[in-house]
Amino acid sequence: MTPERDLPPELMDSFQSLRFSLDAAKTGLIQRQFSSRAPPQHPKSSKIETQYNPPMPDNSVERIMPLFDILFDDKQLFLFGLHSVTDEVEKFIRSDAIVRALVSPLVSKNLSSLSVVSECLHQLYLFQPWARKIDDEMDLKKDKLRLKYNRSFDG
Repeated sequence: MTPERDLPPELMDSFQSLRFSLDAAKTGLIQRQFSSRAPPQHPKSSKIETQYNPPMPDNSVERIMPLFDILFDDKQLFLFGLHSVTDEVEKFIRSDAIVRALVSPLVSKNLSSLSVVSECLHQLYLFQPWARKIDDEMDLKKDKLRLKYNRSFDG
């Protein structure tokens, strides 16, 4: 393998599938604890809607919540980067005893999973010069990757 040559098609497909799965996995891990099912708009509707339930205000919570807000906002997350934000959240939790006490085992587990996803995405990004091509070609076959991803979780 040399940077001048394209990756073999099987390897490119594998990287794209991994990248798509990691992107899909990062979206739901942290957000779940602050979400609940909203009442249906119509009694016969089968559509499930969710609503955001912010935690109760607390000085420690107010200090860490902007970081969680970044995780929930795709535009801000794109600007700051998932890897940087997850590192900051973990550093904040390690360094502040009050914040650490507020973090439940479930949140801690989800943050840990999100950090693993973040590190995997970061390592894929470092796989230059092919990383850019993986992303570009992923955009062209996003529907195929989504179908493959959904099939992998069907029972």
